[in-house]
Amino acid sequence: MTHNVYYTSMDNAFGYDIEPLRDHFINNIFTKNEFIPKIQFCPAFNDYVKNVFIIKSTCHYEIEWDGKNISSPLYNQEFFNKNILVRNAEVGLLSYIIPHPLFYSDSEDLNMSQEFPYFHDNNITNSAYVMPGIFNIGKHIPRPVELSVKFKRPGSIVINEGDALFYVRFHTTDKVIFKKFVMTNKLLTFLNDNLYIRKYTKNYKPLQWWYDLVKRHNYKKFFLKEIKDNLL
Repeated sequence: MTHNVYYTSMDNAFGYDIEPLRDHFINNIFTKNEFIPKIQFCPAFNDYVKNVFIIKSTCHYEIEWDGKNISSPLYNQEFFNKNILVRNAEVGLLSYIIPHPLFYSDSEDLNMSQEFPYFHDNNITNSAYVMPGIFNIGKHIPRPVELSVKFKRPGSIVINEGDALFYVRFHTTDKVIFKKFVMTNKLLTFLNDNLYIRKYTKNYKPLQWWYDLVKRHNYKKFFLKEIKDNLL
């Protein structure tokens, strides 16, 4: 059995590759002069890293937190407003949007989680806590994911082009086949209008609420038609 995973960037700025974590471990964790340990043949290790992929930054950026305010010395306020979502400035909690990837599946049941990039050493992992999360990309409205972090201490987070932001794990032992598509205005408007209501509800809607919404209105048929009609 295989799972089709359709992916895009919300603004169609395709600048990121999806690299298997196992390949990174074998090719980069050990130098050419080191003996790659038998862990690469360990079934427990291989089962753990199966269908785990790296999402990398597509540009260079710096974010600063002085203990009260979140800002950036780079570019301009327009760039900051578009790509930084300040969750709580008092505790240094924010989301970094770029590259704003979105994953969706025609499978009826496929969970995807975001994870801390534990096989990478960069300024993100040293300066911040990376927030994890999980939802079902076969049942939810197609929704983008982003790097959500909390500063460990006042200072700066330097994000270099190519830095690992987080990992995505597809919770299946089956093969995952990636298919790239172009985000359309029709789909983007639908998603923004539906996700917009989150800003004006008193309480967070549980994931099951969204799953039931998609099923009740047969939205998945619309999603898949729009996606498949715009495959690259």
